[in-house]
Amino acid sequence: MKLIFDMVSEAFNVSSEVGIIIVFSFFLLIFLLIREFITWYYKINKAIKVQEERNRILEEILTTLQEK
Repeated sequence: MKLIFDMVSEAFNVSSEVGIIIVFSFFLLIFLLIREFITWYYKINKAIKVQEERNRILEEILTTLQEK
């Protein structure tokens, strides 16, 4: 891993600390992109929206029943 930090530091002519931040930011970006693709592929985002809508409807029903 140190080799990657050194390569980035030399390529961008920055200190090793900045190289570490650049590499960390790059891996974080890759992680977020992969995570978004996986959630899209398995329709997780859509399932969460459906569950939230179901919860909202159930809360409305509960409120209506409590008023009676």
